[in-house]
Amino acid sequence: MAKKAAPLTLVDTQNLKLAIQAHQNGDTDTAERVYRQILKKDPSHAGVNNFLGILMGQKGDFKKAAKLIQTSIKTSPKNPAVHKNLGNAYKELGDLNKSATSYQNAIYLKPD
Repeated sequence: MAKKAAPLTLVDTQNLKLAIQAHQNGDTDTAERVYRQILKKDPSHAGVNNFLGILMGQKGDFKKAAKLIQTSIKTSPKNPAVHKNLGNAYKELGDLNKSATSYQNAIYLKPD
């Protein structure tokens, strides 16, 4: 039986905000460290998996990016931005069929 994720504490939530800010400011090492700390506590956290996936793509590791973003989609399948991010990762990997499917899913979820 899989271990149930512990809920994020107020400190975790504050750390997530700091990690996002670090990521936006280009401090990818700090952002990655904090994202990974949070995922140790809650491996299926949709937002953190998505953010870390984006960061991995920015670092050029599109395989890891796709895997993390896929985990995000399993938890939050109706988020069109995450499907778009997965499409971007697949495009960089050269898998245009999967990329197109991901983009189509994003459009289906948010057609406007």
